[in-house]
Amino acid sequence: MQREPEKAGTQQHAHGGKARKPTRPPRFTRASFSASAMDSARRGRQIAEARNEIVGSSRQIAKIRELIELYAPEADPVLVCGETGAGKEAVARRLHLEGPRRRHPFVVRNVGRIDRELAGSDFFGHARGAFTGAHEKRIGLFQQADKGSLHLDEIGELPIELQANLLRVIEDGVVTPLGPSAPVTVDVRTIAATNADLETAAHRGAFRKDLFFRLSALRIDLPPLRDRGDDSVEIAEYLIAGVAVERGQPFSLSNEAKDAIRAYAWPGNVRELRNALRRAAVHARKGEISAACLFAERRPVDFNPPAVKAASELLSRYLVAAALEREKGVILAAARRIKLNREKCSEISKTLAEEGVSAADLGDELKRMLDL
Repeated sequence: MQREPEKAGTQQHAHGGKARKPTRPPRFTRASFSASAMDSARRGRQIAEARNEIVGSSRQIAKIRELIELYAPEADPVLVCGETGAGKEAVARRLHLEGPRRRHPFVVRNVGRIDRELAGSDFFGHARGAFTGAHEKRIGLFQQADKGSLHLDEIGELPIELQANLLRVIEDGVVTPLGPSAPVTVDVRTIAATNADLETAAHRGAFRKDLFFRLSALRIDLPPLRDRGDDSVEIAEYLIAGVAVERGQPFSLSNEAKDAIRAYAWPGNVRELRNALRRAAVHARKGEISAACLFAERRPVDFNPPAVKAASELLSRYLVAAALEREKGVILAAARRIKLNREKCSEISKTLAEEGVSAADLGDELKRMLDL
């Protein structure tokens, strides 16, 4: 594996391998939001910095930071895997900003939103007159990202007919726009992301195996928010500080709100938490966000977050137990079946073995809890 040389004039990585302290949100007072203290340019910078930050102090997120530091200087593609809203784009941005390409473009494209008929033009560009409606020359994504990084989200949605072309560009660094065009040499690092099981898709023939292996030369598996302990509260405090900057008003989380954030499973991960906090800021009075504010528009007043957390944990245990029985105790196969992180599956498996409980036992307990 070959490292990219650090370009002249770029700064060395600031972490220096030292242990990272928990990310602390900035402290704001009402004076902080006066017109003289918080102009729009400063507000924009702070919001941008928050978007690029990886927040959390858990063991899982510390491992992610280690991988980012390790992979950032490399030239190989990176595949970032994780649930929707877990922060895959933030990881991709950190890989770009901490590497030698930081002063060059970081181009983001959601592959799932590309028009299939125009996907070739979108990726590789086209010459004027290349097809009906091509009235002007178009620069494709790889040329836009030249010398920088191209982040392709939802890479599993890439049309199968374009996958060979993408592999060729990654391998050879040459793009040929549609129509009468000369090949163009590009220098781009590809950072792909997916919430799907690409390895299984590749074995089924739904995704090219050779492209999967090339994209996953380096891989980062991002854990869901529910598996990150108190990171959820730390992230919430960081995000609400950003909302405070946007709205020009200080906010704080009540202890009740923090308990609710810890207890809720956040199936939409960081994105769901961010949207909940933005809504809560609208409902909050005197700047304090309560649990009622967090769930005001989505949950009944008798919503009981601890009960949801208990049911979620029990369901996870049941799914692991059932998958292990189906896969004859093979942890890797069980984790793939239920799309769970292997480490988490192994941890739950060990607990189940110590307790001596079966999937049937857990299923009965889950029915009783849900009063089915």
